[in-house]
Amino acid sequence: MSRLGVKPFAKVSPPFALLVCGFLLSRLWFWIQGLTFNDSCLYWFYQYLDVDLLENDLFASLWRLHAQPPLLNLLAGIGLKMTLPLGWWFWRIVYWGMGLAQTLLLFDTMKRLGVHAWLAVALVGAYMISPGVLLFENWLFYPYPAATLLILSTWLLVNSSENLPTRGLFVFFLVCSCLPLLRSLFHLVWLLGVIAILWFLRTKAWKRILLTAALPLLLVTGWYAKNLILFDTFSGSSWMGMNFARATVFRLPDHQREEWIEQGLLSKISSVGPFSPVERYDSLIVLPDATGFVCLDETRRGGSSPNYNNLSYIEISKEYERDAWTVVRRKPLWWLEKTAQNLLIFFRPVQEFGLRSGNQSSIEGWESVYDRWVNGQIRPSDINKAVDGRLPAVSMWLALCYLWVLIYPMSLALGFYWIGTGRGRERLAKNALVIAFIIFNIVYLMLIGNIFEYGENNRFRFMSDPLVLILSSIALNNGFSRVKNRIGKNESKG
Repeated sequence: MSRLGVKPFAKVSPPFALLVCGFLLSRLWFWIQGLTFNDSCLYWFYQYLDVDLLENDLFASLWRLHAQPPLLNLLAGIGLKMTLPLGWWFWRIVYWGMGLAQTLLLFDTMKRLGVHAWLAVALVGAYMISPGVLLFENWLFYPYPAATLLILSTWLLVNSSENLPTRGLFVFFLVCSCLPLLRSLFHLVWLLGVIAILWFLRTKAWKRILLTAALPLLLVTGWYAKNLILFDTFSGSSWMGMNFARATVFRLPDHQREEWIEQGLLSKISSVGPFSPVERYDSLIVLPDATGFVCLDETRRGGSSPNYNNLSYIEISKEYERDAWTVVRRKPLWWLEKTAQNLLIFFRPVQEFGLRSGNQSSIEGWESVYDRWVNGQIRPSDINKAVDGRLPAVSMWLALCYLWVLIYPMSLALGFYWIGTGRGRERLAKNALVIAFIIFNIVYLMLIGNIFEYGENNRFRFMSDPLVLILSSIALNNGFSRVKNRIGKNESKG
C-alpha cells in the first residue's frame, strides 16, 4: 500500500477488532435469519444486458452498451462465466468484501480526521447493521459498489490530502473514475468537479493534480467518446431523457399533458410512458435499421423483459428529453415545487424504494425497530402511496427518517463553516480538502438525484449517507471535546 502512496491501516486495536468481529457475527446472524444474496435482478432489471450475451459474448456486448456504463454488466458477466454455483459465490464474496471494506474504511477515515475511536465504532457499527446496508449488500445491483467507491475515494483523499503524493493522487483519481463507469448518475461533469476542487484548494500542486488525473479522466472521456461516435450521445447512459420525462412530463395532470400533445407543445411520444416496450413506439418514431448485433437489435431479452439497450431507445430518450425541457421552460415554478417534493422520497428509509430485493421478510422485524428508534421514522407507510401522492400530506411527513432530515443540513452547514474558518489561514487545514470533497458529493447527489429522477430518490441517498456520517462524527467529536474541556475547567476552578 505504501508503494502506492497510501498509508495502510494503523495497527489492529480493540475498536478495530471489535468492528471486524461485529461485522462477521452480524452477517452470520442475518444469514441464519434467511438473508441471502439475490441475483434475480439479472433477468429483469433494466440495467442488465441479456444474460446469454453476458455469458457468451461479454466484451463485444459491453462495447456496444449505450444504456448503462459498463462496470455493473462486467461484474455480472464475470460471475455468469463461472460454473454455477461458483458465480453466485463470487458475487456473494465480492459484496461481503465490500461490506467489510466499508466498515473498516469508514472507521479509519473517522480516526484520521480526529474522531475518538470508540465514537467511530458506535457510528460505524450503527451504519453496518442498518437495514439499507444489509439489503443492498445482498443484492447484485450498483448502489453498494457505488457507496463503497465513494467511501474508498474519501479514505484515499484523507491519506493524500496533506502532501498530495503523486502515487496517492493517481490512485485516488483512478478510483473516482470508476464511479462514472459504474453509475451514470456520476457524470463526467462530476469527475471534472472533483478535479476542480483539488485544483482550487491546492493551487500550488496544480501540475501534479492535472498529471495524476489525466489517465483516469481519459478513461471516462474515452467511454463517452465511444458512445458519441457509435450512438451520437456523449454520456454514460442514453436514458437521461426517459428519466427526466418521468420527473417532469409524467407528473403533469393527464388532461394537461394530452392537451399539450394536441397543441404540438409536446411530441406524441409523451402519450406513452417512459421505459415502455419498444413496440409501443412503432408509430411514433422511425425505428432504426437492424445492425446485426443482438444487443442492439433484440427488443426483448431472452424473449421476455424489454431490452433497453435496443438502438431505438436512443432516439426515444432524446424525444422525451426535449419534452421534459419544454415542461421546465413553460412551468418553472411548478417544476421547482415538484423537485422539492422529491425530498419527501429522498429522506425515506433507503430500503423502501420501489424495486424490492426480495429479502425484506428476512429482516422485517429488525427493519421496523431500526427505522423507528434509529432513523426516527414516526409512521412507516406504503412507499408506493407516498410516491404517487396518495398518502395524506401529514402522513408523508411522518414517514420520513428524521435522523437524516436533521443531520443532512446540519452536517452540510458545519462542513461549510469548517472550510470557511480554514480559508482565512495561510494554509488550509489538511481536513478542509476532505470536507470539501465530502460536501461536493453530498450536494451533487442531492441535486442531481432529485432534479432528474423521480420515484427512487431514497436509493440515491444511500450513496451519500456514509459521507454524512463522517461529517456527523466530526461534529459529535468536537461537541464532546468541548463539553469535556468545560467540565475540566470547572473542576480545576473548584
